[in-house]
Amino acid sequence: IGGPQETAFTRALLQSGVGFIDGGTDRSTDEFAALVASCDWMLTSDSLGYHVACAVGTPALCLVGPTSPWELDLYGMNQVVHADVDCIACYLAQCPLTSSCMDRLTAKAIWPIVDRANELGAFDGEVVPSADVGRVFGPGVMPGLKTRPTGESSTQSTVRGRSSV
Repeated sequence: IGGPQETAFTRALLQSGVGFIDGGTDRSTDEFAALVASCDWMLTSDSLGYHVACAVGTPALCLVGPTSPWELDLYGMNQVVHADVDCIACYLAQCPLTSSCMDRLTAKAIWPIVDRANELGAFDGEVVPSADVGRVFGPGVMPGLKTRPTGESSTQSTVRGRSSV
């Protein structure tokens, strides 16, 4: 599911053989919301997709780069993943670095998190026990990535080593 500017990208995903379903790139907002609501879970960036998933109650794994992972509410069911870089939440439209935070969020890095979450039922609409969340979504899950697991509010997050309240 995406906008018209993502038609070529969507086509490439469909040809990858992974089993994606084409939700179209020319949907109205209502149609988009209905498609998101019909999903078991959603892998998305910090975009309209994440916010619609939150609104319709679809669990989401949100990949964050130049935006702030600490400003996203998890609503007790979502996960936020970001690269472990000092410049996270820079809000730059174009990264001046050779390798950006989003470059680190590869399928190879993210898919084990998705697989483990599915094993634990994290996307089944049930709360994952905090001990399991720590093992799956806690620090060190994937080198160079950090997550903010279900249950940790944005006001209780650690921001670059400082606790915020």
